[in-house]
Amino acid sequence: MNDSEKLIIALAQMHSEAGACEANFEKISQMTREAAEAGACEANFEKISQMTREAAEAGAALVCFPELAYCGYWLGCEAAKNAAVTADRFTGLLGGLARENRIAVICGYAERDPETEKIYNSCLFVDAEGNRIGNTRKVYLWGKENRIFEPGHRFSVFDTEFGKIGILICYDAEFPEPARIEALKGAEILIVPAAWSIPAQRRWYLDIHANALFNLAFVAGVNTVDDRCCGRSRIATPFGEELACASADREELLIAELDMSMLAEARAKIPYYRDFRADTFAADAVERY
Repeated sequence: MNDSEKLIIALAQMHSEAGACEANFEKISQMTREAAEAGACEANFEKISQMTREAAEAGAALVCFPELAYCGYWLGCEAAKNAAVTADRFTGLLGGLARENRIAVICGYAERDPETEKIYNSCLFVDAEGNRIGNTRKVYLWGKENRIFEPGHRFSVFDTEFGKIGILICYDAEFPEPARIEALKGAEILIVPAAWSIPAQRRWYLDIHANALFNLAFVAGVNTVDDRCCGRSRIATPFGEELACASADREELLIAELDMSMLAEARAKIPYYRDFRADTFAADAVERY
């Protein structure tokens, strides 16, 4: 995509069921637990499918879902293991949905590595033909996530028909380095799937907009909405200004048009890249991550 083109993007702000809660695990059988997790994932995927269809009908070329949208965020260790699927299996599910609706999809899920059996907090990115563009694993794990997931080790940027897109999962966006690493790799759009809490909602606004301004890129944060997450999915322009914002308390599709020519405009007016001194940054981090 050249900088004169426009991208219609949809952020699917939703609530995901999380199956059997950790507190009840001692009271129910393994079979019942697995059935509960499978049922929650099926219900979530039905909602993901419906919102994907609606996004495609609205003319969006890319629809993005929150962190762990497929299995729900509020999982304990055993629940995460029961809900986790391999990247190949999730590619089959998500790819079929994307192909059916002719729309690219980014969606969070619990990933099981088939070789190590380790579980990751991941996001899968498929194109409109159902092909996997990439799979991202969350690097910075928040609080109890450290007892459930293994950390990722890569901040990836994907070369797509829409431009270069990076993904930062929730807490990854609270540190300046991940967004800068992806920007130095050429990212023009940063997608932030999240389960961002109500007490931290002020930081949600600041982190999305600051990362956009500091890196002169579009940043689209797609958040969970429930009694613990603050919603307010939002898109910030390369100038750090608000382009679109969702509600705080309901499921919805936030659809906006990104004018890619704004990237060149912002980078011409604000000389951050021209004046950036590489010797102030651990440049090898770009290679290692």
